[in-house]
Amino acid sequence: MKSRNTYNTHTREIAMLDTQHPLRKHAFHFSVINLHFCALLSVMQELHLVRDQFSAEQERASKLEDEVSEIQEQLQKMDALEKEFKLLRGEIDSGSNTAAASTNQPPRGGFWRWNG
Repeated sequence: MKSRNTYNTHTREIAMLDTQHPLRKHAFHFSVINLHFCALLSVMQELHLVRDQFSAEQERASKLEDEVSEIQEQLQKMDALEKEFKLLRGEIDSGSNTAAASTNQPPRGGFWRWNG
């Protein structure tokens, strides 16, 4: 904003110059062109800065998307392992219940249940 305020102030000062004399008229036009060029340069610098920031944010977003994707894959693997674990647990429980029923012994638990 500072550069635009300065630009407006200089434009008003230049507009107040006497432009009747041919040399002053050329000086006036040169000054206006120079101010427009300076304003354009300032805006271009700001544009480059914003583009750099945008590029950095795009890179950051891409990394975060990759991390999310990896976490989703890990969750899917964990879900598959949990389902497999439940199936195996069910098989072991039904096997130990069947063995206990045939020998009339209570099912064993804890470590011995797994190591049987």
